[in-house]
Formats: sequence, structure tokens, C-alpha cells
Amino acid sequence: MQQTASLCTQGFYLANGDLSFQLNAGSIPTDLAQAYLPEQMIVKSLINGNVYIQRKKNLLNGSYRVGTTPAQIFLSTKKTKQEIHLGASSLSGNIKSDKVSADIDLLLAGHDYLQGKLLMDIGKTQAISGTISASIAEFSLIKPFVPEISDIKGLLKADLGLQGSIKKPLVSGHIDVTDGLADMGKMGLHNINLHVVASGNRSNAIHIQGSTVPVVLNKPDSSEKINLKTKINLDADLQIQDVIAGNFRLALPANITLSLGNQETKREIVLGATSLYGRIQGESLSADLDMALIKQDYLRAKLQMDTGKTQVLSAQANASIREFAMIEPFAPQLSHIKGLLKADFTAKGTAQNPLVNGGVHLTNGALTVDKLGISAHDINLQAQTQTDNSDLIQINGSAKSEGLINLSGTVSLQPELHY
Repeated sequence: MQQTASLCTQGFYLANGDLSFQLNAGSIPTDLAQAYLPEQMIVKSLINGNVYIQRKKNLLNGSYRVGTTPAQIFLSTKKTKQEIHLGASSLSGNIKSDKVSADIDLLLAGHDYLQGKLLMDIGKTQAISGTISASIAEFSLIKPFVPEISDIKGLLKADLGLQGSIKKPLVSGHIDVTDGLADMGKMGLHNINLHVVASGNRSNAIHIQGSTVPVVLNKPDSSEKINLKTKINLDADLQIQDVIAGNFRLALPANITLSLGNQETKREIVLGATSLYGRIQGESLSADLDMALIKQDYLRAKLQMDTGKTQVLSAQANASIREFAMIEPFAPQLSHIKGLLKADFTAKGTAQNPLVNGGVHLTNGALTVDKLGISAHDINLQAQTQTDNSDLIQINGSAKSEGLINLSGTVSLQPELHY
């Protein structure tokens, strides 16, 4: 049976400011909103609603209700098509003087829901109070809005309370994510488990604790496969007021296992622990990275950056590498790589145009170029950026093969700018 859409309104306005307004909407198709949705999403539902507002002696009174019939959502990509069924949903409430109430009841896919009860003072106090609860296990609706995500799963549960004011709400309660999964490009995060606790105090303090397993997404037909076995632990304490401020820590425990292989060979590399400490203060970000590589090898870095308009940054990094097992799989033409590699860099400027200074020094090096049958030893090589132009690298060094080889010159990272 076909339903006819209708939209009716009536009202009056008197010279003393008193008014009465009533609107009734029936079977309004959501097709009218299609232009505002992502191209790959189509929503089929009907909207019904009614609004009644009366103002007498400058006091407002009334009620409102907007609801949708059970909806069908069609999601399509180049490879797949998906149909999701949602339940009926509604938003309703009353208006009494400066007080506005809202009852939210969204029935989502499957057994998912979002429900809430809010009471707001739209007068001088701007006070707000209420509760919000949610349970969501179907995340397909997110994909059209975040196309970089190829797959997303998990169970999200929230139980929150609101106090404070409309401009500065204070949130208390908790949000939990269990058995989550998010795949993006060549990397994925699996077994995501997060526990977020909001205190509801004046600083709007939030504590976040959780863990996830990073995964390399190898293509099925790829000849070279990379597998990573580790776990990322997250701990953060934030305050959300006019700006976001607080500390965070990411930690990967020792014995990180990196496997690289093809049909013929497989190499397994065991790394040490990695930690990333940071602080956020509005648009200011600082971070310290400490990576323990193979045995005594390490990579350490510090960063200070303005993430706002200026994008100004200051950074430094240094590394010491004696074990080259990580490099050999990415340079299969080389083998028996040995030596001590030291690196020390600083960076200043902006994120778009950083000025990098520093250098890399390889001492007592050795390697073999298998296809050419050439071996070199006693390699001493230094590469240094020029102080006033970081895309020009001065190289000096020597090595022994069948004789003594001396090397000296300049390399440009952007030759089109210099030649």
C-alpha cells in the first residue's frame, strides 16, 4: 500500500507577542535527504512528526516528536553491496518555560541501540542534565564516512551521565570497546579492548586504558609476506575543558617478533621493548620515543610540535645499529652486512618544510653484493647534511675490495632544484 506524504502547519501571532504554532508531518520520505548523504549510501524510511509550541506572557510551552519507520540502508562499494535493517527511532520531548526535555530512542541494526534522556535550561543558567546509554555491534554504517577503513568490528557499550551547562557539559560514566577490529590500508588493529572512564568533575578528567594487536595485511597473492607478533598497551589521562590536555603512553613489550619471508626463505627477528610517552596541551604536542631493537641497538627520538596553524616543530633523533638483520630482507641483493651505524639528526621549521641537520656514520662495515660476486670490507662512510640546505648531503668515505676505494661528493634529495 502506497502512503502519501503530507506536511500541514497552522498558527497565529498576536501583537502582544503571544503565539501558537502547530506542525504535522506524515510519511515524509528520506529520499529528500539523499543529497546530504555519502554517494555509496541510500536510506529508505519515512519520517513522521508533530510540533506544538505556544507562547503566552513570554512563557513557552509545547511538545514535539519526530520518528522514523523501520529503515533500510543500502551500502555499495566497487566490490560489495550490503543491506542493513534498522528499527523505528524517535526523538520527543516537552517545552515548559526555559526547560526543554528530550527523550532519544534510536533502534539501530540488530540489537543495537542508543537511548538518552536530557533536560536543558535554555534560559540564563544553560544547565543540562541527563543520561545516555548505547550498545553497538554493527559498524558498517561508519564505512561510507571513513572510506580509509576497509573493515571494522567489535562491541561498544556506553553508560554516561551529563551535568554542567550546555556550553561546558560534565560527563561521567564509562565507554567500553571489546573484541574490536579496524583495518586500514596495509595495516590493521585487531583484538581492540578499550576502557574509558569519565569522572564528571570540573576538569572533565578522562582515563583511557586498553590494548590492541597490530597486524600487517598481506595480500593473498603477495610473494613477500610480513608478519608482526606483538601487543600495544595504551594508557592516557586527559582533561577536556576549553582545550584537551594530558599525558599518554603507548608501550610494546619486549620480544616483538617480526617475520619476513617468501616461498623459499623465512627470517624471524626479535626486537626489544618500545615505548612512546607524550603530552597534549591544546595544539601543543610533545613526545618521546624509545625503541629497543636487536640486542643493544636502539632508536630514540623527541618531538615538540604545534598541531595548529603554525605547524612549527622541533625534533631530534639518534640511533645505534650493529645488527643488520632487519635491513637484509629489504635489500635482498646484499648479504653479510656488518659494521656499526650511528645516526644523529635534528629538525626545525614546520611540518610542511622541516630543516633537517645531522648525519649517519658507518664504521668497520662490510657487505657482499651476491649477483656481482663483489665483497667490500673496512667500510667507513659518513653522510652529513649541509647546515643551510638539508636536501644536500655531503658523503665521504672509503672501503676495501680488490683495492682501496675512496668516495667523496654531494647528493641531492631533490636534484631538479639544483641541476
